[in-house]
Amino acid sequence: MPAIVYSAKDMAGYLIAEQLRRHHEFKMTSADERRWLNEEYGVQMMEIRGPLLEAEDLRIESDYLIFASRHKSAAAKPSLTVHATGNWGAKAEMGGRPGEVCYPQPSAMKHALAALASQKFPDFEVSLECTHHGPTTVLSPLYFIELGSSEEQWRNAEAAKVVADAIMLAVKGEREKQYEQVALGIGGGHYCPDFTKIELESEWAFGHIVPAYAIDEASEEVLMQAVEKSDAEIAVLDWKGLKAPQREKAIAFAEKAGLEWKKDDELKI
Repeated sequence: MPAIVYSAKDMAGYLIAEQLRRHHEFKMTSADERRWLNEEYGVQMMEIRGPLLEAEDLRIESDYLIFASRHKSAAAKPSLTVHATGNWGAKAEMGGRPGEVCYPQPSAMKHALAALASQKFPDFEVSLECTHHGPTTVLSPLYFIELGSSEEQWRNAEAAKVVADAIMLAVKGEREKQYEQVALGIGGGHYCPDFTKIELESEWAFGHIVPAYAIDEASEEVLMQAVEKSDAEIAVLDWKGLKAPQREKAIAFAEKAGLEWKKDDELKI
């Protein structure tokens, strides 16, 4: 059974949870532990008090976790995003451990991205993000689904309902079909338009995505973690989003890890 997790301190996450309770028949199962259950979909929901980025010690049995969260960016662009978590380098300024990535849930992430895109919510951009921030030590596979990128969007009940509906569509989709072709994305920026296109238009599902700004610092150990924790079969390189030395590093790693590698335009439809 999957579990949705949100923080009482996260304005967007709280509003998404309100929309889930209002429109998707979540019934409270524990007032003390702040837990709810939707029996039809077989999905739990849990409120925590602290930041989601630091939720390393969650005590909830689940097949995988869905973190409903705000997304913040300086550009404040209206956006709906999906991503796995982790820290590629020696710093962990936003939760998790340095040089550690989570167990992602690639197939469920793919369903979530498709569910967001299918609703065609006006003026909001839907995209994958690269792997970033915590938590990283949670044993259950997880992904973040986010509403951004400023307080104006975090308070938008209609946008929060889009995310809530997408979560439920994704849970239903994952129950009916699991995507087994998993890729490791390498290159590009924080947002991933090429990888987003591949995710939406092919059978491939991305687990972790290491952006170009992190590839130089990423060790072989953390890259191997990303492969093993996601069961990735191939490495997909954002060819134009990598410098020549970065391409060489990515290819050398893929070959050492026993992964087939492809340029992103070889998978784009």
